[in-house]
Amino acid sequence: MALTLAQNFAAENADNVKLALVMFNSHVTDTIGFDAGNAAVEARLHQLLGDKTFEKTSVRGRTPMRDAVALANQLFDHPTSADAIYLLTDGDDNASVHKPRDVTRLLSASSVRLFVTLFPQLDLVTEDGSTKLQELSDMATYSGGEILLQLDWYDGRAVVASHLDAIKQLTFEQIMTRLYQTILQDDLVEIELPAPAFRDEKWKLNFSEDARQRWKDAKITYPVLLSGCPLPTPGASQISGR
Repeated sequence: MALTLAQNFAAENADNVKLALVMFNSHVTDTIGFDAGNAAVEARLHQLLGDKTFEKTSVRGRTPMRDAVALANQLFDHPTSADAIYLLTDGDDNASVHKPRDVTRLLSASSVRLFVTLFPQLDLVTEDGSTKLQELSDMATYSGGEILLQLDWYDGRAVVASHLDAIKQLTFEQIMTRLYQTILQDDLVEIELPAPAFRDEKWKLNFSEDARQRWKDAKITYPVLLSGCPLPTPGASQISGR
């Protein structure tokens, strides 16, 4: 299912974006950088879809998901908010050196957005009772991306199981089209703060009352984590930050 979705994304969007590919199981097993070109990514995905032994030989072992996201983030030479990582995962991570806050900071510093399609799996609760799903959701939404809950096969077709009524009314194709459009959109809004923020802070952007009436069930996807500016050095006359 992950390979099918990855190939679908590549086929649908290859004319509009530059593609790279990072694959991982117990470690990163395959990396195709942007310099190799979109055709190399599409060819590799097509090859794997035709490999009947791939699932038995490669889908196994521990999962350093956050480490793979951190590596993918390094593939961007000059990252901006126009760049995005599309992660296909079951949400589990039991081998990463990077903690969730590490990945959140890396994405915030680079402005790269994280989008996730989550596949169902049983154990999404950690030993302390917190959910791995919440950690993954925070990494995505803080970066300006989002997480799609959750994808499964039913009666021979892909369906999305979500608590959102608006999602339930859409077909799988409509949901994926919306996700792709959100990944590809890059609307820049400049907001001037009354004072510099010297530490990372969360902030919230809401619809006005008129906008809520006009666009029912609409959602704003934006970086929830505001990166702090460096502390001013003694004698500095000007502070710059993002």
